[in-house]
Amino acid sequence: QQQQQQQPQQQTPLCATCNQSTSGSATLYQNKGKVHHIHCLTCTKCNKSLGTELFLHDNQPICATCHGEQFFPRCAGCLELIMDDLYARAADKSWHLQHFCCSKCNVRLTKGYARVRDDVLCPSCYEQDIAPTCFVCHGRVLAGESAVRVEGQVCHGRPACFACVVCSVPLQDRDCTRAPDGQLYCWTHYTELCIPRCAECMQHIVGRFFQSEDFLYHPECFVCKECKIRFNGTIQPYTTCTGTYCHDHALTSSMIASMSISGAESTFDM
Repeated sequence: QQQQQQQPQQQTPLCATCNQSTSGSATLYQNKGKVHHIHCLTCTKCNKSLGTELFLHDNQPICATCHGEQFFPRCAGCLELIMDDLYARAADKSWHLQHFCCSKCNVRLTKGYARVRDDVLCPSCYEQDIAPTCFVCHGRVLAGESAVRVEGQVCHGRPACFACVVCSVPLQDRDCTRAPDGQLYCWTHYTELCIPRCAECMQHIVGRFFQSEDFLYHPECFVCKECKIRFNGTIQPYTTCTGTYCHDHALTSSMIASMSISGAESTFDM
């Protein structure tokens, strides 16, 4: 009678964490030849127990909550993870659609919104309390309307407001500025009308200049009209109705100066 060869019984591996048998356990995790009960493991991100669910991130076990944080945004309203395909995104935050509400009056935002720093406002709250005033037409710049900021002030972006006060050309995509009188100018008319000219060379003055009575000069042009000697602080300028002279030429000028003044240095910024 042939003797049957007895097969060796396969030994059930022990959990590498609790050192207990894994027999009969359906929720196991195996890594690098070691077996673990899932409930014995902790999340490699938050160190909390994995419970009965295990997810892998960079081949490391993480819990369901940390897995969700990796792939799903968190609602700024209820602070829960957003599992829906459709959700709202504004001001670098995310919301469930039912929680996307005005930061002030809490009405649901279904017809547009305005962002004010980290808040979102309904059009009504924005227009009532926040909307800036256009410095051209003095009307409110409402939510959704185009607007531009010039020299720290806001105006409507529409051509009726954002245009040169002289030639009425729309200023979108054009060099422009707001002059000290508060008006908008295209660069051509601003240069022509608002930047002063040197009384000697008749070129526009940008930067340092000297003023003597009603005459303005570039520093290099601040010279006696006759002998061209430069007024450098030691030579006194004298102004007549025809220009600025040194003392000797002021006396021989056909229009004798009635007042002697020293030129005052200033700066004209573009």
